[in-house]
Amino acid sequence: EASALTEKYEIVGTLYYMSPQQAIGVQIDEQSDIFSLGVVLYQLLTGHLPFEGDNPGAIIHSILHSDPLRVEEVREGIPVEVEQVVFKALQKKPKERYQSVMEFKSDLEKVREIFKGKTHELIATEEVFEERAGGIYSAFVGREREIEILEGNLERMLKGEGSTVLVRGEAGIGKSRLLWELGRKAKRKKARYFVGRCLFGREDFPYQPILDVIRSYLELKGVRDTERLGDFIEHKAPHLTGRMGVIQAFLYMRGEKESSLINKEQLWDTATELVKVMSQIDQYCFILTISIGLILLL
Repeated sequence: EASALTEKYEIVGTLYYMSPQQAIGVQIDEQSDIFSLGVVLYQLLTGHLPFEGDNPGAIIHSILHSDPLRVEEVREGIPVEVEQVVFKALQKKPKERYQSVMEFKSDLEKVREIFKGKTHELIATEEVFEERAGGIYSAFVGREREIEILEGNLERMLKGEGSTVLVRGEAGIGKSRLLWELGRKAKRKKARYFVGRCLFGREDFPYQPILDVIRSYLELKGVRDTERLGDFIEHKAPHLTGRMGVIQAFLYMRGEKESSLINKEQLWDTATELVKVMSQIDQYCFILTISIGLILLL
């Protein structure tokens, strides 16, 4: 069983089934249990854990920042209603999950009835979720011009024309809200997006946002360990096989070809090449939030 000991406290339990709150040492509650139940349900449906890693730190990072593979990408034939229930339970923020085990149970019972040909509205449907999330994100007003510009870039990205957009401004004026709105629009257009953040207390590690995005992308492609990483590079980016040590070190993965010394130029160059490979394979909207906002549309 994977477990970890931090400098300040001990994490008790099996890491793979921990909620984000439990992973960072916040007092657990019913929403934490719902997340763990979501992990179990995902594993029962797919035969795989939604959050994995080669070491405790990587597992916790995945729980905190990564989205699991879609159930349908892992196992075909799972009804979309089941997937909605699973991902409702696996929301990162407690307020976005089921608010009680009874709600979770109610949706599972409705899914069973749907299989019998009956019609039910799930709490986990996207429409209901957005309505329930209304208390978290107030009506989006006053930024129509900005969102119009960003949406134009999104449309061009979907047509193969990439761009980089810098969103800057004083703290508290709504940069994060603006990025969230663009992400919502991207989702409606079936464009997947990733979020990278600078972690509090890790200001000395400027690679974190790029790392978050690359790791999330690789996990989406089923790359969850060094062996699969090697296969991915060999088949999708053979020109990077000589940089496996740098890539593994950058992703906090350990392997036989681990580099003993990596300079900043090597890190940035390798990260840039990985992003290029990603953009050549798929079209995605990458949203990177730093102290100021940065949107990279590829």
